[in-house]
Amino acid sequence: MQVLETMEKYNLIQKGTAVAVAVSGGSDSMALLHFLNQNKKSLGIKIICLNIDHQIRGEASKKDSLFVKQYCQKNKIEFLGFVVDVLKFKEENGYTIEQAARILRYNKFQEVLDNKLADVVATAHNLPDLTETLLLNLFRGSGLNGMVVSFKRGKIIRPLMETPKIEILEYLQKNNVPYIEDLSNLDEKFTRNYLRLNVIPKIKEKFPNLEEAVLRFCENSREDLEYLESLAKNYVAGTSVKLDKEIPKSLLSYAIFLALKNINIYENIENLHIDKIKDLYYNLQTGSEICLKNDIVCVKEYDKIVFTKKREKIEISEKFRCGQLRIEQYLITVEKTTKFENAENVFYLRDGIEEFAAIRFSRTGDFFKRFGGGTKSLTDYFTDIKLEKLKRPFVPLIANGSEIIAVLPFNISENYKVEDFNKPFYKITVKD
Repeated sequence: MQVLETMEKYNLIQKGTAVAVAVSGGSDSMALLHFLNQNKKSLGIKIICLNIDHQIRGEASKKDSLFVKQYCQKNKIEFLGFVVDVLKFKEENGYTIEQAARILRYNKFQEVLDNKLADVVATAHNLPDLTETLLLNLFRGSGLNGMVVSFKRGKIIRPLMETPKIEILEYLQKNNVPYIEDLSNLDEKFTRNYLRLNVIPKIKEKFPNLEEAVLRFCENSREDLEYLESLAKNYVAGTSVKLDKEIPKSLLSYAIFLALKNINIYENIENLHIDKIKDLYYNLQTGSEICLKNDIVCVKEYDKIVFTKKREKIEISEKFRCGQLRIEQYLITVEKTTKFENAENVFYLRDGIEEFAAIRFSRTGDFFKRFGGGTKSLTDYFTDIKLEKLKRPFVPLIANGSEIIAVLPFNISENYKVEDFNKPFYKITVKD
């Protein structure tokens, strides 16, 4: 198999990398696991087998996972096994079985990466898979993004992408590698199976070199995509797309995908979502938001649209006192002093507030009389300073009941300012 050439060409694995190989027990993943395990010393890598029981086929799914586990035990390969409930997830979210399985599978991949159990996850997508994916995306009306299937997306790598199926089967036979046949691969109710079993064989009757042609198309299109993405980068800042009406419509989709990549979203964003995001971008008011798949939220702010993973607000209430406190990305230091210094992100409050003040997040009914200004709701104050909607629930506040004493790291209340700097007062330093 031409795995080593592919890994070198696309710089998929470096020495010292811990590689979690996603293994179902089928021919492709078993070939990849065996190959990488056989070559781990020369490559200077660590191999971990990552198996996910989707529970789609009941006992048969469990039996497949046991097969993989026993193979790993016999060959002294570290094994990581997970169980997910695809059918329940499908019903709760309205996905197809294929979509639900893919989302849960990739969620587990990300979990392994986030917990630093591996540096990259290697999947066994091969040349026939590439052809199927391209045709699926074409029939779904995808743009150029869907026509260029990457060998590396974030920390997900595909070392077999240039390898034909016949080479995989020959490798298995030559090296006596066992594998199992998943009978669900013959079920034509799954779109990919229908393509593989019916459509692609018909195309190959007229175009026998279909897979090689698809690979060339992807490689040629990749250069076009990279150029368009380089232009789109001018309109992207982190996880946001700038609200610049001069952005060409042809580049907006690429800018959206680039912003999504910055929160590690590479899959499951469809044309339906892109159309909704464009409508938000061009037509909706500041503060409007839409929810995408995978708990992704897109919000229109004052000068941009921002993508983020949905977060649950956690209630906190800490008694105001001297010392240090970490809230979100802020390190808050409170000390009592009689020395004043005019420094950035340093605030001063009068003595005595320790008797009633607390540090917390915003609540309904909060109001604030800002330094040198009038009283208004905290929501209106956030609007005045043009604070992004997504950030508002996680801004540290010093409060006396519903009255806000300080909004960190922005301003303090007129009602709690220091009147006499010759007497002790509180110094609050906020570091981001």
